[in-house]
Amino acid sequence: DVLAGDPLVRANEAVFHFLQSLRTVWVDRALVAVTELGDPTVVVAVTLAAILWLLWRRRWRSAAHVAAAVAATSVFTLLMKLTLRVPRPYGVGSALRAFAFPSGHCAANAALYGLLAIMVSWEVAPRWRVAMAALVTLFIAAIAFSRVYLGAHWLSDVLAGVAFGTAWAATLGIAYLRRGPRPVGARGLCAAAGLALLV
Repeated sequence: DVLAGDPLVRANEAVFHFLQSLRTVWVDRALVAVTELGDPTVVVAVTLAAILWLLWRRRWRSAAHVAAAVAATSVFTLLMKLTLRVPRPYGVGSALRAFAFPSGHCAANAALYGLLAIMVSWEVAPRWRVAMAALVTLFIAAIAFSRVYLGAHWLSDVLAGVAFGTAWAATLGIAYLRRGPRPVGARGLCAAAGLALLV
């Protein structure tokens, strides 16, 4: 669709200009904070915290799944960016950051938090599963919106990033659950990942 100029892609500029017309200083500050929660540095910190917790509990396969979620997503988005070379709304100096499609922020966060939610969800009561799914969805949606609002990405970039990250998390989650996973210590895993996110 990006290469063929699909109507969704042609809507990029309209959405971009509409959001730029709404910008205010206080909303900018709030959404910069949101977008930084999805920054690669934060993703790496949360990933390492989750992996260390899982290794401490001797859940080797679970730790490998978390590592695969972020590593494969990062490689895929980098290859897509370098192949398609879609420019960002605003020019960015670094060669590796100059390309927009797909959003690495959105893909990595959707893959990481999506998979962590899957790992934790089968250990908690059904009512908590819905709350967790809603919280992860809102978090990823907020990061995606912040990327478009701040002019770092086009709408199609964040939609593609979320789509790939979600699909990869689901693929890993299905593989993880089909082999009879052992308990990962849901509260401890959430605490480790949450503490890393807050720090």
